[in-house]
Amino acid sequence: ISELYGLSPDAQELLAAMLQHDRHARPTVREALNHRFNLASYEHERIHPQRIYNPRFKEALGVRERLWETFRCVSREPVLKRVARLAMAHSSDICLEDL
Repeated sequence: ISELYGLSPDAQELLAAMLQHDRHARPTVREALNHRFNLASYEHERIHPQRIYNPRFKEALGVRERLWETFRCVSREPVLKRVARLAMAHSSDICLEDL
């Protein structure tokens, strides 16, 4: 997957942690948001503020703003496994040229 999507080692580590079958082994929302992959992204935004004018970046910011509450709601649902499978199934539709 890392070669197909060009995932960095930090992204691979976070994704692997989040997809652990044992829910107790998965990071909490706070741990995931404070992972070095996300922290590096936040730092990149601070250094390159002109990115905020890119429409895709604005959309990504909106997703990130809703992420905490989304994670909280999903974590309360018993269908967490189904949500993870659905997300993985749809990830194959991502085209890197569109990002």
